[in-house]
Order: sequence, then C-alpha cells, then structure tokens
Amino acid sequence: MTRSSAFRDLMRAARIASYCEDRGLTTEQGIARLAEGVERQRAARTPRREFLAGLGKVTALGVASAKRIASAPELPTMTEAGLPDFEVTSWYALVAPAGTPAAIVERLNAETVKALASPDVRDRYATLGVDPVGNSPSEFAAMQKAETSRWAKLAKEANLRLD
Repeated sequence: MTRSSAFRDLMRAARIASYCEDRGLTTEQGIARLAEGVERQRAARTPRREFLAGLGKVTALGVASAKRIASAPELPTMTEAGLPDFEVTSWYALVAPAGTPAAIVERLNAETVKALASPDVRDRYATLGVDPVGNSPSEFAAMQKAETSRWAKLAKEANLRLD
C-alpha cells in the first residue's frame, strides 16, 4: 500500500464517520451496516473491539496508533504490520476559554489527569479501545500543532481542496 492509497483509505474512513454522524448512527451501527452489505463503504473508524469480534465478519489487522493499545496488545501497530509512518489517532481535549486564569487551568488539568489515572476510568476507556493520555496544556498544544502541520502537508501532497 502506498502512502497515497493509505491516505485515500483514511479519507474514506472520515467519510464513513461523517455519514454515521449525519444520520445519527453510532460507529457500531455503521460497521454493522458495512458488514451486512447495507452500506457500500470500505473503511470505518474502529469501534469497540468486542463488537467487531462478536460480529464475526471483520478481522482487526492492526491499530493506527504509534504504540499498541492496552485493550488489544496482540494487535500490531500498522507500522509494525508493514505500513511505515502510518499513525492516525483520534483525540479529545478539555479546553477552557482564552484568558482563563492559569491557576484554574492548572487545577482542571491536575484533576483531569487524576481522574484519567483512576482504575475505574481506565477500565471503562479500555472497553472502548482507548488509552487515555492526560497530558499537560503545553504538551497538548505541541501535539495539536504537530498534527495540524502533518495533516496540512498530507492534504497538500494529495492536492485536496475545500469546496
């Protein structure tokens, strides 16, 4: 698989996620329709591993993160599976309005990191195939800047344009 075909597959995955969102479907429902042949899409975001395994029609080949995920340590990363530089992850962030006092941001961050480290929260996220990070505001800003730069470069290489 070439880098450009991997990018096209990622774009297809984004279209499926958008399709599900537009129709009020969960990713699991979209995957079920895919597996049943109801929808003719080729790729989708990965929902819960248990759902995919129970479906019996989809086999996980790897994970798109830089490292293996705790809930499926037997699955290689896509890089380990032979697709160098293949890393695509979803992320969520807790943000505050600009101008929020530093002390409040620090307290929110500390409490969020503490919650994400708790066994109950980690176990719940593991059932979703998610490894929570809980980094600092400066680490998040650096990651966000790097992701923006990376995807802008790929979009330019693929000659993608907004309509």
